[in-house]
Amino acid sequence: MVFGSHLDVAVPQAVRRAAALQPPPRILVLLDAATRADLAAVFSNGADGALLRSASGDDLNDALIRLLAGERVLAPAFVSVLAGVTTAATPAADGALTPKEREVLSLLAQGRTNRQIGETLFISAGTVKTHLAHLYEKLGVTDRQQAITQALAEGILQ
Repeated sequence: MVFGSHLDVAVPQAVRRAAALQPPPRILVLLDAATRADLAAVFSNGADGALLRSASGDDLNDALIRLLAGERVLAPAFVSVLAGVTTAATPAADGALTPKEREVLSLLAQGRTNRQIGETLFISAGTVKTHLAHLYEKLGVTDRQQAITQALAEGILQ
């Protein structure tokens, strides 16, 4: 596992050195944030996965199991970074998000699960689902990744 608060030269170099070991280990990089170029650098140097440093123990455990099974792992928050920002969806005319919807969206962009969002905001997972349904409608999207991408495109998330 390679840790980095932000991607600097040391992280891709550490990944490259680890990937050169025989036999090559599975490499999971934990980052606070990353750009498309940062993710390209870690994956092109041999990383098998990238998660946010704030990932829960459950998310980390799941990622390690998937890595050992031969899968690549990518934090949901990094998917929108790799996909780029698009403006394909058209938000609803009354698309102003409530403060609670903005909180849910922010936590969603951090890769949190519904349960984790609920625990953080002291609301039930069902209430999180309701907020997500409203977010999807207002942003004109149908899933979590589209919501993050659209929110970035509209400047709601930064």
